[in-house]
Amino acid sequence: TAEAVEQAAAAAAPQNADAQAELAAAKDALEKAAAEQMRAAGKQEAAAARELADKIEDAAAMQRNAAAAAAENAEGKKDPPIDAVTAQQQAADETEKLVAAAAARPEAKAAEAQRRPDPLADRLRAAQQAAQQAAKQTLDGKEEAAARARAEAAQDRANAAEMSKAEEKQAAEQPAGKPDLVTFSGGVSEYI
Repeated sequence: TAEAVEQAAAAAAPQNADAQAELAAAKDALEKAAAEQMRAAGKQEAAAARELADKIEDAAAMQRNAAAAAAENAEGKKDPPIDAVTAQQQAADETEKLVAAAAARPEAKAAEAQRRPDPLADRLRAAQQAAQQAAKQTLDGKEEAAARARAEAAQDRANAAEMSKAEEKQAAEQPAGKPDLVTFSGGVSEYI
Protein backbone atom coordinates (compact mmCIF):
# COMPACT_ATOMS: atom_id res chain seq x y z
CA THR A 1 0.00 0.00 0.00
CA ALA A 2 2.93 2.36 0.55
CA GLU A 3 3.82 1.91 -3.11
CA ALA A 4 0.23 2.72 -4.12
CA VAL A 5 0.34 5.91 -2.03
CA GLU A 6 3.62 6.95 -3.65
CA GLN A 7 2.21 6.28 -7.13
CA ALA A 8 -0.93 8.27 -6.34
CA ALA A 9 1.15 11.14 -4.98
CA ALA A 10 3.37 11.09 -8.06
CA ALA A 11 0.32 11.11 -10.32
CA ALA A 12 -1.25 13.98 -8.36
CA ALA A 13 1.91 16.12 -8.35
CA PRO A 14 1.43 17.48 -11.88
CA GLN A 15 -2.24 18.17 -11.14
CA ASN A 16 -1.29 19.97 -7.92
CA ALA A 17 1.33 21.97 -9.78
CA ASP A 18 -1.21 22.92 -12.44
CA ALA A 19 -3.74 23.92 -9.78
CA GLN A 20 -1.10 25.98 -7.96
CA ALA A 21 -0.13 27.69 -11.22
CA GLU A 22 -3.78 28.49 -11.91
CA LEU A 23 -4.22 29.89 -8.40
CA ALA A 24 -1.09 32.00 -8.78
CA ALA A 25 -2.35 33.35 -12.11
CA ALA A 26 -5.73 34.17 -10.57
CA LYS A 27 -4.04 35.91 -7.64
CA ASP A 28 -1.91 37.97 -10.03
CA ALA A 29 -5.00 38.95 -12.04
CA LEU A 30 -6.82 40.02 -8.86
CA GLU A 31 -3.86 42.07 -7.69
CA LYS A 32 -3.55 43.74 -11.07
CA ALA A 33 -7.29 44.45 -11.15
CA ALA A 34 -7.15 45.96 -7.65
CA ALA A 35 -4.32 48.27 -8.70
CA GLU A 36 -6.18 49.28 -11.85
CA GLN A 37 -9.29 49.96 -9.80
CA MET A 38 -7.28 52.26 -7.53
CA ARG A 39 -5.82 54.01 -10.55
CA ALA A 40 -9.27 54.42 -12.11
CA ALA A 41 -10.53 55.90 -8.84
CA GLY A 42 -7.81 58.55 -8.96
CA LYS A 43 -5.47 56.89 -6.48
CA GLN A 44 -2.42 56.54 -8.70
CA GLU A 45 0.10 56.58 -5.83
CA ALA A 46 -1.80 53.86 -3.98
CA ALA A 47 -1.93 51.78 -7.16
CA ALA A 48 1.80 52.22 -7.73
CA ALA A 49 2.51 51.24 -4.12
CA ARG A 50 0.28 48.15 -4.51
CA GLU A 51 2.10 47.14 -7.69
CA LEU A 52 5.48 47.58 -6.02
CA ALA A 53 4.37 45.51 -3.03
CA ASP A 54 3.15 42.80 -5.42
CA LYS A 55 6.49 42.80 -7.24
CA ILE A 56 8.34 42.57 -3.93
CA GLU A 57 6.21 39.54 -3.03
CA ASP A 58 7.05 38.00 -6.42
CA ALA A 59 10.75 38.55 -5.73
CA ALA A 60 10.28 36.96 -2.31
CA ALA A 61 8.82 33.90 -4.05
CA MET A 62 11.89 33.82 -6.30
CA GLN A 63 14.06 33.94 -3.16
CA ARG A 64 12.14 31.00 -1.68
CA ASN A 65 12.69 29.10 -4.94
CA ALA A 66 16.40 29.89 -4.72
CA ALA A 67 16.50 28.58 -1.16
CA ALA A 68 14.72 25.41 -2.28
CA ALA A 69 17.19 24.96 -5.15
CA ALA A 70 20.07 25.40 -2.70
CA ALA A 71 18.55 22.77 -0.40
CA GLU A 72 18.12 20.36 -3.31
CA ASN A 73 21.71 21.04 -4.31
CA ALA A 74 22.93 20.34 -0.78
CA GLU A 75 21.04 17.02 -0.75
CA GLY A 76 22.35 15.98 -4.15
CA LYS A 77 25.78 17.60 -3.79
CA LYS A 78 25.82 18.80 -7.38
CA ASP A 79 29.08 20.35 -8.44
CA PRO A 80 28.88 23.01 -9.74
CA PRO A 81 25.56 24.07 -8.18
CA ILE A 82 24.29 25.72 -11.39
CA ASP A 83 20.56 25.49 -10.64
CA ALA A 84 20.96 26.98 -7.16
CA VAL A 85 23.28 29.75 -8.33
CA THR A 86 21.01 30.59 -11.29
CA ALA A 87 17.88 30.76 -9.13
CA GLN A 88 19.67 32.95 -6.58
CA GLN A 89 21.05 35.25 -9.26
CA GLN A 90 17.56 35.62 -10.76
CA ALA A 91 16.24 36.67 -7.35
CA ALA A 92 19.08 39.20 -7.05
CA ASP A 93 18.42 40.56 -10.55
CA GLU A 94 14.70 40.92 -9.90
CA THR A 95 15.41 42.76 -6.65
CA GLU A 96 17.79 45.08 -8.49
CA LYS A 97 14.87 46.06 -10.75
CA LEU A 98 12.81 46.75 -7.63
CA VAL A 99 15.52 49.10 -6.30
CA ALA A 100 15.12 51.19 -9.47
CA ALA A 101 11.31 51.12 -9.18
CA ALA A 102 11.50 52.18 -5.53
CA ALA A 103 13.88 55.02 -6.39
CA ALA A 104 11.32 56.34 -8.91
CA ARG A 105 8.58 56.71 -6.26
CA PRO A 106 7.53 60.22 -5.22
CA GLU A 107 8.53 59.36 -1.64
CA ALA A 108 12.06 58.48 -2.77
CA LYS A 109 12.38 61.66 -4.81
CA ALA A 110 11.17 63.73 -1.84
CA ALA A 111 13.70 62.00 0.43
CA GLU A 112 16.47 62.67 -2.08
CA ALA A 113 15.48 66.35 -2.36
CA GLN A 114 15.69 66.61 1.43
CA ARG A 115 19.00 64.72 1.46
CA ARG A 116 17.62 61.96 3.67
CA PRO A 117 17.64 58.22 3.08
CA ASP A 118 14.67 56.36 1.63
CA PRO A 119 14.11 53.34 3.91
CA LEU A 120 12.20 51.32 1.30
CA ALA A 121 14.84 51.69 -1.42
CA ASP A 122 17.56 51.08 1.19
CA ARG A 123 15.92 47.80 2.31
CA LEU A 124 15.58 46.64 -1.29
CA ARG A 125 19.19 47.59 -2.00
CA ALA A 126 20.29 45.58 1.05
CA ALA A 127 18.15 42.64 -0.12
CA GLN A 128 19.71 42.82 -3.58
CA GLN A 129 23.24 42.88 -2.17
CA ALA A 130 22.52 39.97 0.17
CA ALA A 131 20.94 37.97 -2.66
CA GLN A 132 23.97 38.68 -4.85
CA GLN A 133 26.25 37.57 -2.02
CA ALA A 134 24.20 34.39 -1.59
CA ALA A 135 24.71 33.57 -5.27
CA LYS A 136 28.46 34.10 -4.95
CA GLN A 137 28.71 32.06 -1.75
CA THR A 138 26.66 29.25 -3.31
CA LEU A 139 28.94 29.21 -6.34
CA ASP A 140 31.99 29.14 -4.05
CA GLY A 141 30.53 26.20 -2.11
CA LYS A 142 30.22 28.16 1.13
CA GLU A 143 26.75 26.94 2.02
CA GLU A 144 26.58 28.33 5.57
CA ALA A 145 27.51 31.83 4.39
CA ALA A 146 25.09 31.49 1.47
CA ALA A 147 22.29 30.44 3.82
CA ARG A 148 22.94 33.48 6.04
CA ALA A 149 22.90 35.77 3.01
CA ARG A 150 19.66 34.19 1.72
CA ALA A 151 18.05 34.71 5.13
CA GLU A 152 19.23 38.33 5.20
CA ALA A 153 17.88 38.93 1.70
CA ALA A 154 14.53 37.40 2.66
CA GLN A 155 14.28 39.54 5.82
CA ASP A 156 15.21 42.75 4.00
CA ARG A 157 12.67 41.97 1.29
CA ALA A 158 9.97 41.26 3.90
CA ASN A 159 10.72 44.60 5.58
CA ALA A 160 10.50 46.36 2.20
CA ALA A 161 7.15 44.67 1.49
CA GLU A 162 5.78 45.91 4.81
CA MET A 163 6.97 49.44 4.04
CA SER A 164 5.40 49.35 0.59
CA LYS A 165 2.10 48.13 2.00
CA ALA A 166 2.19 50.93 4.58
CA GLU A 167 2.77 53.44 1.76
CA GLU A 168 -0.17 51.92 -0.12
CA LYS A 169 -2.42 52.27 2.91
CA GLN A 170 -1.35 55.85 3.50
CA ALA A 171 -1.81 56.77 -0.18
CA ALA A 172 -5.23 55.08 -0.27
CA GLU A 173 -6.36 57.27 2.64
CA GLN A 174 -5.49 60.45 0.73
CA PRO A 175 -8.17 62.25 -1.28
CA ALA A 176 -8.56 60.86 -4.76
CA GLY A 177 -6.97 62.69 -7.64
CA LYS A 178 -8.28 62.81 -11.15
CA PRO A 179 -9.74 59.40 -12.14
CA ASP A 180 -7.95 57.54 -14.90
CA LEU A 181 -11.00 56.75 -17.00
CA VAL A 182 -8.97 55.40 -19.91
CA THR A 183 -7.46 52.68 -17.72
CA PHE A 184 -10.80 52.00 -16.08
CA SER A 185 -12.80 51.66 -19.29
CA GLY A 186 -10.24 49.57 -21.12
CA GLY A 187 -8.70 47.49 -18.37
CA VAL A 188 -11.45 45.93 -16.32
CA SER A 189 -12.94 43.77 -19.05
CA GLU A 190 -9.72 41.78 -19.40
CA TYR A 191 -10.14 40.49 -15.84
CA ILE A 192 -13.71 39.31 -16.27
